[in-house]
Amino acid sequence: MRSYGASLLMRFKSHLTTHSDRVALAKGAFLSFLVFTVSCLPALAEIVELDPVKDNTLYENSQGLVSNGAGTSLFVGRTAQGDIRRALLAFNLSNDIPADSTVNSVSLTLNMNRTQDGNSRTISVRRVLKDWGEGTSDAGGQEGGGTNATTGDATWIHTFFNSSTWSNPGGDFVSPSSASREISGNGSYTWESTSQLVADVQNWVDDPTGNFGWVLIGGESASTTARRFNSRESSSSSRPKLTVDFTAPAVEDGTLTMIFPQFVNGAGNASRIILRNNSATSASGRIRFKDTSGNPTSVPIGGQMVQTFDWALEAWGSLDIKTDGTGALQVGIVEVFSLTGSDSDLEGTEIFSVDGNFVSVVGTKPRSSQQVYVTFNAEERAGVAIYNPSDETTTLNMVLLGDDGAFRTSKQLVLQPGEQKARFIDEEEFFKEYLEANPGDFSGTLNITVVSGEDVALVGLIQKRGDNPALLAVPTSTKAFTGQ
Repeated sequence: MRSYGASLLMRFKSHLTTHSDRVALAKGAFLSFLVFTVSCLPALAEIVELDPVKDNTLYENSQGLVSNGAGTSLFVGRTAQGDIRRALLAFNLSNDIPADSTVNSVSLTLNMNRTQDGNSRTISVRRVLKDWGEGTSDAGGQEGGGTNATTGDATWIHTFFNSSTWSNPGGDFVSPSSASREISGNGSYTWESTSQLVADVQNWVDDPTGNFGWVLIGGESASTTARRFNSRESSSSSRPKLTVDFTAPAVEDGTLTMIFPQFVNGAGNASRIILRNNSATSASGRIRFKDTSGNPTSVPIGGQMVQTFDWALEAWGSLDIKTDGTGALQVGIVEVFSLTGSDSDLEGTEIFSVDGNFVSVVGTKPRSSQQVYVTFNAEERAGVAIYNPSDETTTLNMVLLGDDGAFRTSKQLVLQPGEQKARFIDEEEFFKEYLEANPGDFSGTLNITVVSGEDVALVGLIQKRGDNPALLAVPTSTKAFTGQ
């Protein structure tokens, strides 16, 4: 998605006359406008890194009495006594990967910390066919011998001790491996993405009820091949990690009702969003935060990092949310969507605290004709931001009137589909030539009318220059202009 806020911010910053002006507008160029269209967010690739939700070791034992559910270690291979060890791992995907997502790549990483085998061994990852458990058993010492299984533990015989069993001692799993790799000395090892690893995770995303995880098997052809790996009970840096690159489905959020092309958070600055439902019917929707490139970004609200905020308003209700102001300074875009209720009855205001100062911005709807007060002198400089939300090229007629209402000059401006332009009135595309030919202070009205194409959204601005710089939003009038 095009980042309108970023281009607007840079445009205003590039025309400031003092350092203090630059600081003020870098933090304060906050424009907003409304767009009425059905929006479908593009599908974006995302990467998540997950810890297991459970893991355990299957210790070869004919009675199935041994486990290590709460231990800090997992084992794979054969012991010096010839007993087999197999490691079970499972990951919860549902909390982090939306349904109907497409899995692009998968990798599994484990940290090995002990072996008595000097040879390299192949360890394979295989999909498990039955659900299994992790109890409270916690072996002592090096944990290689396990300990007495507790209720709910997976064992060589049991899926859940001691109430249900595997169909085959040692676990039920598919025969072909999903991935395999050579393991030698201590260190971190990653089973890189394969088509079968991707297929496993894709199946679990599509049907979470079949997600029973994997079993790691290897080195069973000889004794003294066992490897010890850190389990999920180990420190965070050494736990098993599942990394999934996926593309979430395009999400239709409903009607894109409001855009605030600039929010600020961090370094003590915060943004506040107020929504009002001016209707006798309840309404709901979603707020999305994006960075200046238009990509989803997380902001702190109520101590939680969020990319979206779902809102619901009762009839005549209101909502007031505020970013925490914590962390490094970040800027971006806020989009407000309406899912239910009348989007035309939804109003929004954005208030920013910038170094103790407050800026309030109210959105405007796209119109065919709009008027805004403008001024140009040593202390103030007016500008506008105009946005064409349609998929058609729009031509505008801009008429400048003096404060006496008399015609001064006019000019046409062309906006391509989806294009936004933020300009001061003394710039080339606006009225630079007229203002240079008529020096001195100017104040009056700028009238903007659509000549061809679709309606546009407009916000007026006045830049206060000098020792106390500021950027102020100026109300616009939607009364049709009938002059030249």
